[in-house]
Amino acid sequence: MDPRLSADGVDEAVRIMYGGTIPDWGTFKADEGKALRITATDTGDSWFITFGHFTGTDPEDHKHYDEPAIHAADADPGTSVAATIAGSAADLDCWLWNRPPLAAIDRSGADEVLAAFDAKIAVGVN
Repeated sequence: MDPRLSADGVDEAVRIMYGGTIPDWGTFKADEGKALRITATDTGDSWFITFGHFTGTDPEDHKHYDEPAIHAADADPGTSVAATIAGSAADLDCWLWNRPPLAAIDRSGADEVLAAFDAKIAVGVN
């Protein structure tokens, strides 16, 4: 099977960009009602993304963070979201890495949440 056709690539992109454990020296406070779900239509996998704010000071380099952020949950809780993004796993993987997908990505829900996510992924991985 072509690895691009699995959800592993999407999961990797989401985890690298937005996932992982929040460091114990920082705090992520979710913005109520600002969440979206990304769904791979061909595999049924989904990712729950929450918008919020991250604050904290890294004890190693003493850099202080106080900025808008998004976070991918370890598992999709299935709760309601303000917006959804859906497409095949391969197309979502391309889209998340700012590469052109072969087919359209379906987007629905709150325009402000979709625009905020677009702005976040446009920056790419730091």
